[in-house]
Amino acid sequence: MNGLRSLWREHWLTLTLIAAMAIAYLVLRTPSEGLDEAAFWQQVEAADAAVVYFYSNT
Repeated sequence: MNGLRSLWREHWLTLTLIAAMAIAYLVLRTPSEGLDEAAFWQQVEAADAAVVYFYSNT
C-alpha cells in the first residue's frame, strides 16, 4: 500500500493525463455506421456524393 501511495505522489500528473485521455476517447469516439457492401455500391452507383473512410489495424 505504501508503494502505491509513493507511485501516486511521484506520477500523479502523468496518471491523471492518461486517465483523462482514456475517458475522452471513450466519450468522443464515433460509432460505426454499419453500411454493408451492397448498400455502399448502390450509393456509389447512384452518383450520390460518398466519402469512404478506411481504417486498418495492420
